[in-house]
Amino acid sequence: MKNYTLILIAAIAGATSAFADSVVTKDGSIVNGTIIGIEDKTLTVETSYAGTVEIPVDQIDNFSTDTQIKLALDNGSTFVGTVTGSDAGGLSVATNEGPVLTYMAEVEESWKAGSPSPAEKRNAAALKKLERKWSYEATFDLAGKSGNSDSTTMGADFRAILADHKDSLEFFLGANYQETDDDVSADDLRGGVEYTSNISKTLNWYVRSEFGTDAIKDIDLNMNAAAGLGYVFTNTETRQFNVRGGLGYRYETYEEATAPALTREDVSAASFDFGAYHSEVFKWGTLVNRLSVSPLLEEFSNYKAMLDSSVNLPLKAEGWTVRVGVNFDYDSKADQLDRTPKPRLKNLDTTYYARLVLSWK
Repeated sequence: MKNYTLILIAAIAGATSAFADSVVTKDGSIVNGTIIGIEDKTLTVETSYAGTVEIPVDQIDNFSTDTQIKLALDNGSTFVGTVTGSDAGGLSVATNEGPVLTYMAEVEESWKAGSPSPAEKRNAAALKKLERKWSYEATFDLAGKSGNSDSTTMGADFRAILADHKDSLEFFLGANYQETDDDVSADDLRGGVEYTSNISKTLNWYVRSEFGTDAIKDIDLNMNAAAGLGYVFTNTETRQFNVRGGLGYRYETYEEATAPALTREDVSAASFDFGAYHSEVFKWGTLVNRLSVSPLLEEFSNYKAMLDSSVNLPLKAEGWTVRVGVNFDYDSKADQLDRTPKPRLKNLDTTYYARLVLSWK
């Protein structure tokens, strides 16, 4: 909002202005120009000497126009005509049916005749926000080290989401590779698709399917399919929190281990599917937490769990952010895989990361 001092300057220059509309403030100042309208308790006037000036309506005594405008009162009435102001906040609207007398304090909104009203603009903006549209996100990370040990790390993820207020469809694909002292320490590929349909503001149903491979964990192929219900506890512009649960199917095939006693059998069984999502928007960035757990129905102790916590820090360049986080990937049966002559795998795999993120629509 322009400084109120600007209004005083505009009032002095306004005496010689060629514009016909005028605004009289409660301190007696006069601002001449073209009145754009009244919205959100603020009158906007375009001047030739000070550009656009915004004046709070509680600082205005009255105003006058030379052309027809639409005037909406707080009682719901709407009138069309030229407006003539008078002392003590009086307004006279010259309608086709005759003059209508009202007061500045009763005016809710005004706009130019033939233009959409502020309410219509808000409704159009709200409908546009609800339209189904694609959004995309790509992440990149590349790191290297030389000296006492040599290592190279490369990773990339891509997501495409088609969503509106009714449902959402998401595709994702990611890969990660790390080599340390000529030994591969990470080599995995993952992808999938997920569909969510909102039954109400708080209840939804979902179906999802994922696939992946992991050379370090000797996973030739990992496939998961699941469906269930979700519940939304909070969904605002600054906070989201929802949980879900359902049934699924897990299929995994493994490479043969060196020691038969430690060979992990292939998995082809029904499973539970649990998950939670939380995001919090702050002035400095966004905190995101994702949790998923999938135990087998026939062997509840055979499960996989993943927790990913990250902070997205916006950069000055539009669409670019830096994502810093930690990922915990737990496989309750990972230690049954023999990596002779290397140490046996651990159940918990922890990854710390910093990624460059590009988002666009």
